[in-house]
Amino acid sequence: MKKSILLTIAASMCSSFSWAEVYEDHSNPNLQLCKDFKAYLERNVDKPLQCGLVADEQFKGFRLPKLQPAPEGLGLRINVQARMVMSDSYQKHLDEAIRLEKGKRYRITRLDFNNDGNTESVLVEDYPDECLQAPRYYAAYSSYVYDEKHLNIDSSFISTHKSYANQSGEPFFYDGRVYGAVISKSLVEIYEPRGFRENKLVSTRPICSYKKMEN
Repeated sequence: MKKSILLTIAASMCSSFSWAEVYEDHSNPNLQLCKDFKAYLERNVDKPLQCGLVADEQFKGFRLPKLQPAPEGLGLRINVQARMVMSDSYQKHLDEAIRLEKGKRYRITRLDFNNDGNTESVLVEDYPDECLQAPRYYAAYSSYVYDEKHLNIDSSFISTHKSYANQSGEPFFYDGRVYGAVISKSLVEIYEPRGFRENKLVSTRPICSYKKMEN
């Protein structure tokens, strides 16, 4: 009986330290989110989180937004119109965007993406059938904040350069605020979008970062 108990304890200890041996933690040690997200990764180490975050009842304050399928063609329109190109290269740009559509999934939601008190339309893009085969540092998710009134029905240029913003990562809620998780096979980074500047989100550095160690 004593041997059995000791073996159980030893196995439990090895299990609890398995994630720490796989990832280097480069997060801000003072942020509770970073500590909680590390524990989340430990509990879900056997799941392919680069293919999408999963619900976790033990992660207090954490939840995922409800995503709905995007209207047909909306993802392509935003992808094309959200990039300023010269008129003589527009058709080439459009053809390339259409070619890259294969395997993409587009979903939409409404949330306060940059935590400024205003609700925005958000398009979430990913590659559900290719995420497991993706290169080591490739993150499958991107999010676009867009203003529907600036999307022209004929997929021509957006009418203003400030009508969209892009942030890599999958959005999630933590204690009522929105964050973005950028997850690849080798890296996990958490961003907090804070505002809009021209056509970009002001979020240049991750607030939480974990790097997978080489075997």
